[in-house]
Amino acid sequence: MSDLAQQYPAEFTGRFRDAALKYQHAQKHFALLVGLINELMGGHWWRPEKVEDCPVETVRIRILREPTADWSLVLGDYVHNLRSCLDYAICGVVQIANPIADLSRV
Repeated sequence: MSDLAQQYPAEFTGRFRDAALKYQHAQKHFALLVGLINELMGGHWWRPEKVEDCPVETVRIRILREPTADWSLVLGDYVHNLRSCLDYAICGVVQIANPIADLSRV
């Protein structure tokens, strides 16, 4: 049994199946993003520094390690798949509500 069949016991067809597949891909990207966040948080990635030349006690946060370029790629893929999921689902709803609707430019 596929992961999709286990996750979604109902039988999706057409655009709703496509939406479910996009959502499944988004979940994979979210898991990767959580892994990247945990990797960054696991190490010492920032340090507080007292700012000497300010009259009020001020602390500056010094970033020691920045997120890698993978963050933007994984986050972008995650958001894109969620948006595509919504697009497919809404087109499916429109198709059910109006079977003759022109969805060629969507």
